[in-house]
Amino acid sequence: MGFFITGSVRLVSQGRITTWGKVSIQAGGGGAFFAIVFLTWPKELPVLKGSVDDAFAQMQPLTSLHFKWEFSSTDPALWNLMRNGEQEIRENAESSQGGVPRIPFEAMDYNAALIPLLSYIAKIGPSAHGTDVYEPSSTNSFVVLMPLDESRNAVLSFGRVEPEVTWYDGGEPFALSSGSTTSKLQKEARSGKTIPSASTTLGKSKTDESKYCISWDLDPLTLANSVDRINSAILPTAKLPELFKIALFYEIRTLPFREGDFANSLAVSLWTAESYLIDPIDIKKRSFKDMRITIRVNGNQKPRCYSLKRIYGQRIEDQYSDSIDTQCVILDFEML
Repeated sequence: MGFFITGSVRLVSQGRITTWGKVSIQAGGGGAFFAIVFLTWPKELPVLKGSVDDAFAQMQPLTSLHFKWEFSSTDPALWNLMRNGEQEIRENAESSQGGVPRIPFEAMDYNAALIPLLSYIAKIGPSAHGTDVYEPSSTNSFVVLMPLDESRNAVLSFGRVEPEVTWYDGGEPFALSSGSTTSKLQKEARSGKTIPSASTTLGKSKTDESKYCISWDLDPLTLANSVDRINSAILPTAKLPELFKIALFYEIRTLPFREGDFANSLAVSLWTAESYLIDPIDIKKRSFKDMRITIRVNGNQKPRCYSLKRIYGQRIEDQYSDSIDTQCVILDFEML
């Protein structure tokens, strides 16, 4: 076929055939080429609609988000910890008079269930829990940070920060995320309709497998008041990072940020996992399994699912290689 087409061109150039001959031979070459393409074209074309729809959806501004973080464990220390929390929550509910408890329900759940569970996860980093006794953090402050884009411009945060915590940048303070409503700082946390919560399904005994879950349903108001941005002109989109990171700060005495602004970190290489600043942790030896994250954005029923890839301790240092007085563990989750 290649000879037929090039031969037609040679004959035309030498003027040995008529004009109609030119048309007929060139058309024949084109028809042959079309036949080759037709015969070799895939019989089933890929369906692009879903891909186009997904790409379009990811370009939309991020307006709402449902977050769920789950795992199971047979660790008796965690079982005891969460069972004690359930007892505190129950006693608080029973203290209600006229439907008003001694401590507001949400605040009690936050302090008795969520913070202890996060503290446990963070302490998976420095040491395993080999006994039934769980040693809580020596401070009551705890911060969770989650970048929502690849550039880490937008950072979702929640936690509890006590007044004794100092901030590395002493500039004008900002209000904390709406997910930090139990904090006791001079500036009240930003307003929101929901806060994170923890739920458990405990095994019958402390050595049976139990299931643990941290979730947060962020409506547009709550989401807007729970995210800090390096560049406030750039809004986060529905396209989440392929590698989803969660940083847990505990044993906090100084935080490497300006008060209330968790996007602009003064810690060197907080998110880039520089080898000289991290302490890898063998997650196979820890007493939990099937840790995963599920996120739905903008009301989309199709979730983004992630599984735990690795955990490492992050040393917090400033630009002069001086240590900042806090502990940090980072969990990397890989999109499935």
